[in-house]
Amino acid sequence: MNAKKLTFGFYLMSCKGFEVLKIVLENIDANQIKYVVSSKDINVEKDWYNEIKSLTEKNNIVFYNAKEKFNDNVTYRFAISWKWIIPDVMNLIIIHDSLLPKYRGFSPIVTALLNEDTTIGATALFANESYDTGPIIFQKSLTIKYPIKLIEVFKSISLIYCEIVLHIINRLNEKADLQVKVQDNKEATYSLWRDDFDYLIDWRNSSTYNKRFIDSIGFPYKGASTYMNNELIRIYDATEIEDVNIEIRDIGKVVFIKDGFPVVVCNKGLLLLKEAVFEETKKSIFPIKNVRTRFKTHKYDYI
Repeated sequence: MNAKKLTFGFYLMSCKGFEVLKIVLENIDANQIKYVVSSKDINVEKDWYNEIKSLTEKNNIVFYNAKEKFNDNVTYRFAISWKWIIPDVMNLIIIHDSLLPKYRGFSPIVTALLNEDTTIGATALFANESYDTGPIIFQKSLTIKYPIKLIEVFKSISLIYCEIVLHIINRLNEKADLQVKVQDNKEATYSLWRDDFDYLIDWRNSSTYNKRFIDSIGFPYKGASTYMNNELIRIYDATEIEDVNIEIRDIGKVVFIKDGFPVVVCNKGLLLLKEAVFEETKKSIFPIKNVRTRFKTHKYDYI
């Protein structure tokens, strides 16, 4: 008599959730997946909700929006890029964007990039009542080099997600023991939640940091923001250029215009803006014609 097959449910968001669903469907019996849950995310430029829904329905798997009520009766559940509390933590496996116990919490990849970490990774852990503190099932890391944009990191980390989830599913299907490891709370660090204020560029930072900041919160997120002539703009790309000797260093002012692209004074170094749009219209801010242009961060007192 054949043993009863395990069943799985997936809570999926973002490109990472979409890529995992694709690779899982290529490697296991789709009948083992009883449902997929997803949700739209208005706080990002692209959330992959429609792609996840389409792939689910194409494979005749039940799809739920996160607001719907449904029967959660499966053997194991996976949560990937999920932003909300799942009340029942029994056999719930979380895939987290860091090498726990480092960077528990929110947006750990962004935090790692801002800190210029060269080794990042992902962790599978069993959920418990406190976020990101459960026993670790499996971890994988990767090395990155700077400069690097967020979407490039997401593409690389998605591959790690796929490896981790397939590893766990294969172990479970083989009835093999998942060898877990308790986290060392003394080694724990935390990454805080982020909102619209955290997109604002602080021109008091160096051009090196601001370049990394722009790269770290770009697509699929909204992109770094600042105010130009009191209009909110999004900056998607910039590059450092050689600094000059400025007698009174008024940060945020334009010092040169190069072919319509402004060179902005930072606390240390200069930043050439290469791609930017007005928040309201999404139209390019270029060409900039007036050197008497100041970029401001309303978040801070120096304005």
